[in-house]
Amino acid sequence: MIAPSDLAIYSAGMRVTQFGSLPIQVYLRIIYPGFFLSFKEGGGAAALGYGYLRLGWVCLLGLVVCLLMIASSFIVDDVLGPGYAEAAFIIQLASALWLVTGASYIFGDVLVSMGLESKRAWISIFASSVQIAFLFPLVFLFGPVGGVLSCYIAAGTSLLACFVMCVSQAHKIGLVRKDGHG
Repeated sequence: MIAPSDLAIYSAGMRVTQFGSLPIQVYLRIIYPGFFLSFKEGGGAAALGYGYLRLGWVCLLGLVVCLLMIASSFIVDDVLGPGYAEAAFIIQLASALWLVTGASYIFGDVLVSMGLESKRAWISIFASSVQIAFLFPLVFLFGPVGGVLSCYIAAGTSLLACFVMCVSQAHKIGLVRKDGHG
């Protein structure tokens, strides 16, 4: 069972991490319509090319956000109070989530623009299953806070890997519907 004080520290660290995700979320929302326009103009290859061109920017933005969150973790006790000094570890570990999540969204958006929404949904269900399957062993190994964060990272990484494989295979074997609807 997680102690209330650990839960408060975890919550504070994750709030800072969520706040740090704002630049990536804004960028992803701005570029989202471009996937559909690219698909309409040139099919799956164009949508994938559009995604690859934006992937570098998402990774760069994710790296900047990650570094800024790590830097901010050193002053978390000054901002939130001395009782939250342990939230620095959570911020540092969780900061990597937005690198993985941003890249996952790029490939997920490629799938949707190709008319493969159901594939994106099934992959998301799979990643959630990975998270559930690994939750208790990771909590046992790393404690409640470290285990939950490790679970997020494992699920996010599996989500990214599955999206990349699915987009690659969909393009390779022609799973893409011509009308862009799945």
